[in-house]
Amino acid sequence: MNVQVYMTLIPVVVGIVLASNSEPLFNIYGFVACFIATFARALKSVLQGLLLTNETEKMDSLNLLLFMSPFALGNKIFVERSNFFKNT
Repeated sequence: MNVQVYMTLIPVVVGIVLASNSEPLFNIYGFVACFIATFARALKSVLQGLLLTNETEKMDSLNLLLFMSPFALGNKIFVERSNFFKNT
């Protein structure tokens, strides 16, 4: 990656740090959860791009969705397990 790209990220990161530092209801667990979620989303996007453009293992969008759906369901069950198995 180009150094100029990283230099443009500096004001964004500084702004986020200043906004988080001055937030009266700041919670470290919420901050870490947000950071992990953003990192996971970025990782998913990068892997998705690699799988859709790789010439040796080229996938179309529907096959990628087929393979990613079980992970999404597992995540849904894990995160919302109290509501998912609730008897109505």
